[in-house]
Amino acid sequence: GATTGNLCGLAAARHAVLLGTVRPSGRVPHAGVLQSDHEVSARGAYPALAAWLAAAATELAPLTLGELNFHSLDGGGQVELTLRVSDFRPIAATAPSGPAP
Repeated sequence: GATTGNLCGLAAARHAVLLGTVRPSGRVPHAGVLQSDHEVSARGAYPALAAWLAAAATELAPLTLGELNFHSLDGGGQVELTLRVSDFRPIAATAPSGPAP
């Protein structure tokens, strides 16, 4: 989807971040918008991951980042992170079906 493509492009284009998995984890309708959640994993050096997250938070609005976890992979500076990403899209209004009165 658009979220996956945007995250991959941002990770590869300007940051030394290897995006792992991006898995849909649910959709929740709210008043007029659909929230789509994704579980994301990525790895790289901590400064690169931090820069990638900062860029994603500002450039991919209305994307929100949450439930962020970091852990060291090898003690040599490589870090893996997992996070939840949510995007919000307007729900298209549908016209009532059936014959007009």
